[in-house]
Amino acid sequence: DVNLTEAQKTQLKANREANKAKMDAIKKEENITVKEMNQRKASLQQEQKAQMEAILTTEQKNKIAANKTTMQAKRAEAGEKKAAMMKEKLGLSNEQAEKLKAQNQEAQAKIKAIQQNESLSKEQKRDQMKAVKEATATQRKAVLTNEQQKKMKEMKKEGKGGKAEKVKKERKVAK
Repeated sequence: DVNLTEAQKTQLKANREANKAKMDAIKKEENITVKEMNQRKASLQQEQKAQMEAILTTEQKNKIAANKTTMQAKRAEAGEKKAAMMKEKLGLSNEQAEKLKAQNQEAQAKIKAIQQNESLSKEQKRDQMKAVKEATATQRKAVLTNEQQKKMKEMKKEGKGGKAEKVKKERKVAK
């Protein structure tokens, strides 16, 4: 917890609401290009960040930075656990696991670059990310045996099916 004072909370909330209104106004403008809209949004986000930093104490900023670092480490650890679980369940060799890891890292880097490319429209970004995911799936198939591919499909179905069933049960309980 960053331990914000009531005054800080009030000020941050007011800044957030004012910036939301500005962002909404930018989105409603019809006579600007996508690139110009993205530039204005980025400028507004930088302005909001500067406003926030002006309100926070050095100790609070340090705590936020430490929390961010901790979360990044947790995400990396979760990714490693998932990779180890996949290696075990699919019976991957070390070589296969390394190839899949490299493919995933490459795909993540490409997707990040697409997301950060301000010259692309939402549709272009979506299409390019879809193409990266499809290419990665094709590369994955080249690494996995037919049996491993079947196991992976089953695991995906179980994962999706399990989530869907859980949601259905929760909805029935809520009614």
